[in-house]
Amino acid sequence: MKRLAFVGILPVAALVLAAFFPLVNAEACTSMFWNTNGQAMLDGRNMDLGQNELPVFYVFPKGLAWSGGTFAKALAWTSDYGSLMVTGLNNRNVSAEGINTAGLAFHSQYLRATQYEKREDPPTPLTKPGVGHLTYGIYLLGKAATVAEALALFYQAQVVLDPNYSDLPQHYALRDASGDAAIIEFVGGKMNMYHGSQFNVLANDPPLPDMPDLMQYTWFGGNLPLPGDNASSARFVRASAFVGALNSPTHPLGTPLPIILFSAIRAMSEPWNSAQLYENPPVFMACWPTLWTIVTDLTNKAVYFSHNLARNNFWIDMNKLNFNTGAPVKSLNAQRTDLIGEVSGLFSSAPDGAISLLLFSD
Repeated sequence: MKRLAFVGILPVAALVLAAFFPLVNAEACTSMFWNTNGQAMLDGRNMDLGQNELPVFYVFPKGLAWSGGTFAKALAWTSDYGSLMVTGLNNRNVSAEGINTAGLAFHSQYLRATQYEKREDPPTPLTKPGVGHLTYGIYLLGKAATVAEALALFYQAQVVLDPNYSDLPQHYALRDASGDAAIIEFVGGKMNMYHGSQFNVLANDPPLPDMPDLMQYTWFGGNLPLPGDNASSARFVRASAFVGALNSPTHPLGTPLPIILFSAIRAMSEPWNSAQLYENPPVFMACWPTLWTIVTDLTNKAVYFSHNLARNNFWIDMNKLNFNTGAPVKSLNAQRTDLIGEVSGLFSSAPDGAISLLLFSD
């Protein structure tokens, strides 16, 4: 009875406290990897952010020369694979999402608990070169063909926090055309890797080991119903259940697989103008709304995209893009309202012709 009484007064208490506590952004993003359908490896993601991220698709051919930043001992590399990246925040080095020509996919998602490995300051000798934390996806997709190869790169180049985006600490998800997957987090200054096809869902805080035990929910054999709120842990539980349900034989015959995954990942969307209740103390926090949703077919090299602000719905056939060495860097504004159907022919030469790209500024 005490618990019921507390639950009954909680909304009232929260409303009172909300008058004294400011509305704070509640982080969000969810990704799901449908790697069990036996036909194609499909990767879906919602981008949830408290500002318009201004996403742009970039075609980066192989053979491009890159720099990891302007800090001491920044890594320099030349890409071995072409990639199709979604960049944001008016910076084409900010890699939110991407897939390369080998079928390796990358996601960068918010994790408040992130603390990157310490990087020694000169004159202390630096043991490893570094790459900025929001450029790291470009590095991985340029140099690795599989999840295993990408994980090895984390030991060769350190992830370095970009002070220009210190309010966007990240953890990463990797998926490939074989169905392999991994999640990489930095907690307490230590890098933690979770590698295996079962790591096919990622949300935000808390870090992966502290997410709820799925086995306590009815879907997985427990007693609790699936949570319906928009907290990160609730989205993680629902996404884990939904991705396991997609292989149901009851889907209408002929339904394209990308549509099926689109319908599932959108169930984890954050509504606009919504808030969620946090505890200790109880306070409403404004949610970051879902700006856009993407589904990537790693097997057939196709990308499907929809932006909620632009109200567009289009797809990109990567097989029609030129990723060969010497090809031009091309871009496509993902918020164009006229985008519908297959749009690979609408890419144009990127306005900035620089090839060696830097993330950090003095």
